[in-house]
Amino acid sequence: MAESNLESPVCPLEYRYGRDRMKAIFTEANKLAKFLEVEAALAEAHAHHC
Repeated sequence: MAESNLESPVCPLEYRYGRDRMKAIFTEANKLAKFLEVEAALAEAHAHHC
């Protein structure tokens, strides 16, 4: 299901004036993906130093 601008807690100005490539960066799905990438990198770094 597509994310609706009305349901998103993101400021509507980002959607009104942003470019599609920039808006894609701040989707909930992309933010979660990047968060998980950081968590994986941290876990890997921790494993190498312990």
